[in-house]
Amino acid sequence: MSNFDPAVVVGIDGSPSSIEALEFAAAMADRRKAPLSLVNVHQNPADELGLPMPAEFSGWAQDDEMEETLQAMAERIHTEYPHMSIRSRQVGGPTATVLIELSRRALATVVGRRGSGGFSELLLGSVSAQVSAHASGPVIVVRPPIPDDTILPGPEEHRRRRPLGPVLALSDGSEGAGLALRFAAEEAVSRGVQLVIAHVYDGSDEDAEKLLFSAADSVESIYSGPAIELRPIYSKNLPEALVEASRRAALTVAGSRGRGGFAGMVLGSISRTLTHHAYGPVAVVHPPAIKDQ
Repeated sequence: MSNFDPAVVVGIDGSPSSIEALEFAAAMADRRKAPLSLVNVHQNPADELGLPMPAEFSGWAQDDEMEETLQAMAERIHTEYPHMSIRSRQVGGPTATVLIELSRRALATVVGRRGSGGFSELLLGSVSAQVSAHASGPVIVVRPPIPDDTILPGPEEHRRRRPLGPVLALSDGSEGAGLALRFAAEEAVSRGVQLVIAHVYDGSDEDAEKLLFSAADSVESIYSGPAIELRPIYSKNLPEALVEASRRAALTVAGSRGRGGFAGMVLGSISRTLTHHAYGPVAVVHPPAIKDQ
């Protein structure tokens, strides 16, 4: 893998949630013709105390059992996608810090909704919450129960994976929503599915329609697929409307912060609600990292 080829990075800890994330990431890398990077973070006990330390450091012991697991996962993905460039590695450091740093050069960063050792009452694991709040570029939190794709029935030689459902982009006219909309349009094209643009509002119908038409116009040059569905959603309960809108989407996409957010809020209320409660995978799209001069 070239250092200049942005990869789809997926966090792996051996939990069922991270396996779901791996399946999603591999399918995305295949569609985007991008490398796939499997990363397991070996966490020092001091990390759990919140002590500052670099994302990667010397002196940590490699987990041989996890190394075997990573290699087995990479081999299984290679069997399914033989032409894909796949890299697996263990890295030392605080888990969220490492994944956030890797996101700076990633095409996308994919995490499961909850890792190993999480408390059942937590709706979103602490690592997933931190990465979705602080990373660069698109971060996908893979949530069940809606699968990303399925294998079409038929003779073995004709079987192929087909993405399910539309890609839903949530728009409020903000700059962050514009980044999310572009990513959603690219994902819809790569999947060969419809793009749906939704706007939740409690004001003027006319203003909502204008916003949606403007959003559709902004991706006209990069979207080619079934006619875009514009979905105005009138509601006085924003969180409830957002979650319900995600019900039939294979992927729901939102910006990291919308209109009306306070500068100190790293993750806006829309994306926070979705990563905790949506019916399927959620992409939170952050601005890309500023490239080093």
